[in-house]
Amino acid sequence: MAIQHISGPLEVWVAPVGEAFPDLADAPAGNWVKLGTAGSKDIAEDGVRVRSEQESEAIRGLGGTGPIAILRPAEDVFVEFDLQDATATMIAYALDGDASRVTDTAAGVGTAGNLHQPIMRGLTVNEQALLLKKDPGSSALAAGAMQYEIPRCAQVGNIEEAYVKNALVMVGFSFQVIQDPTSDFGTRRIEDEVAS
Repeated sequence: MAIQHISGPLEVWVAPVGEAFPDLADAPAGNWVKLGTAGSKDIAEDGVRVRSEQESEAIRGLGGTGPIAILRPAEDVFVEFDLQDATATMIAYALDGDASRVTDTAAGVGTAGNLHQPIMRGLTVNEQALLLKKDPGSSALAAGAMQYEIPRCAQVGNIEEAYVKNALVMVGFSFQVIQDPTSDFGTRRIEDEVAS
């Protein structure tokens, strides 16, 4: 087993729940959609952050002061990043993970063509699969190819778009991972050997 030195950046892909995850050496195919398609550096400089939170509870024996066990009654995982791509489709994914809510109106006489979407998100929170991938389609596996495979999550972040002079508009994402009945929170894979 080789020692892996992992570095960023990661690409972020979304798909409907149940979509098959690609192999480490393969580019995502099928219904996977890359978030950030306006340029080569769409994720802000502070990158993709995978944050785990937990509650812990110390169990103590009668008459004792020290803990004899630690229980974890709750845990959460979040994937967060800022996207420098404020196209209508990317904002739709940020709002509720559903690009189908973007409507394309063709240009007509006296009317400019436009993409529009409702601002209100409503009661239903859309679930999706999430793939965080380094070097998709790369054969340089020794350079630290890796991916997170998250079968279920929802975009739960509070969206704030800042329109300021001399800066790209950034849209913040915060995905909360949802426990899947068969694979829990998913998995992280790191390539340590080239396929035979």
